[in-house]
Amino acid sequence: MDTCLSGAEESGFAPDQSHIAFFDTLPGRVDLWPPVAKPESAEPPPWHHPVDIPAETDPAVILARHIADHIRALLDARTAIPDRDAEGGARLMRAGDVLILVRSRSRLFHEIIRACKSADLPVAGADRLKV
Repeated sequence: MDTCLSGAEESGFAPDQSHIAFFDTLPGRVDLWPPVAKPESAEPPPWHHPVDIPAETDPAVILARHIADHIRALLDARTAIPDRDAEGGARLMRAGDVLILVRSRSRLFHEIIRACKSADLPVAGADRLKV
């Protein structure tokens, strides 16, 4: 994680932050998703749409859908990942291999759960978003 963020001051992480990997010999990867910009002008939703449901153009909805679609594509492509215990040193990726970390339980958090469920990804719930 520290290697991924080195030199990326715009990431929002303080340069003196460090992260401890408890399984530092195991393979893994970190994907940092850039925020989606708000649309310059959004049309108001039709009067009969619920007011508490975000629009499809909402940045949180768009980012959540991108994340869920990416995970679904990796699973559908039968992506192989390193596994030292597997025959040949690799195995097919499973949904449980993905961990999504968010800063807070903001609207993005709930939109990711909704998007993962829409993409037919098994979701462990709001306390543990294990896909």
